Amino acid sequence: MSSTRDLSQVPAGTPPAGVTPNFEHPEGSQYQIYSLNIALCLTGTVILALRLYTRAMLQRTIALDDWFCIWAQICAWLFAILCMLNIRNGYGFHMWDLHLNKIKPFKQYDLAAEDIFVVGIWLVKTSILLFYLRLSHEKRFRQMTYAIMIFVAVYNILSLLIFTLGCSPVQAMWDVTLMPTAKCVDQLAFVYANAAFNLFSDIITLALPIRLCWSLQTTLKQRVLLMLVLMMGSFACVIAIVRIVTMMPFLDDMDLTWYKVTLAKWAMVEINVGIICACLPVLRPLLLQVFPQLLGSSKASSGAKGNRGGSDGSDPVSSTRKKVIRNWDYLTTLNTTAAPETTTDVEVQEMAKHEAMDSQSAIVRSTDYSVTCKRSSS
Repeated sequence: MSSTRDLSQVPAGTPPAGVTPNFEHPEGSQYQIYSLNIALCLTGTVILALRLYTRAMLQRTIALDDWFCIWAQICAWLFAILCMLNIRNGYGFHMWDLHLNKIKPFKQYDLAAEDIFVVGIWLVKTSILLFYLRLSHEKRFRQMTYAIMIFVAVYNILSLLIFTLGCSPVQAMWDVTLMPTAKCVDQLAFVYANAAFNLFSDIITLALPIRLCWSLQTTLKQRVLLMLVLMMGSFACVIAIVRIVTMMPFLDDMDLTWYKVTLAKWAMVEINVGIICACLPVLRPLLLQVFPQLLGSSKASSGAKGNRGGSDGSDPVSSTRKKVIRNWDYLTTLNTTAAPETTTDVEVQEMAKHEAMDSQSAIVRSTDYSVTCKRSSS
């Protein structure tokens, strides 16, 4: 108990020359913390709600990638709540305006927020990669998608372990009284490494579907539109780069409670932008209702190239299969409640039936004639 009373009278940091500590009314950044966290989480939640409306009401299905996106948004809110609750422990204030007894609860909240951020980013990336698995049944494409998924899982699990168990004894992660004798991993250096891994996986995830989208059997406008939607993920790459750059000035900075706001700000931007980028490709059926002329109807896109099956002697089933699998509608309206192969075969058979009926009705015409012979009686 005496130790607690002593810590409550000890300044947590030494102020720069010419700066006087202010323990009663310190300068803080509470308004920035509240406004940024709430605004970003609300934006991400609105886009996620539109995604769920599209999937549940228009496509009549909720897939695994949707659930991962929901859990990621929950992580974003938990991260924001922990940051806002941590204000009472000195988050957003200078170290020299705080007493040492504030640092232990501050670090505990901060550690929990870091772990939740790692889980949130993991869920966002997994949601995007699960969506990619519905884009194509090509073996190499799926192998690469699974490989990236495993890579993301491994480095995020390592991040969780190092962020949580980075000191020996473990209690030194949040108890400053144990720091002089503890052995710890360089936390800030590992934050850099984690951000670099995030950036690398962002770039690979962004580049993965480009060739697939460009080979779609549809109009050039729609191919470009879909690529632009998927390449919105490049904004998440930019955010990851910015987060790395903003950490550089704090390598030797001891003002932990102050600069953590800047790092958490870009972390909050990164996770919510990731959620928005994960939702955008799924929103196409909803956008078709609002902007049908811009995105084009499914009928126009399915007949954008090539002749109708069977009219030139080709196999209508094979030509229809090419249209279904290489069509933008297939990428965003596939019913994921069934196995992908089964769903595709059903669509192929239905379209082949309509193609065959149309071609037959266009070239076949039957006419009945009645001929009567009358013999003359001479």
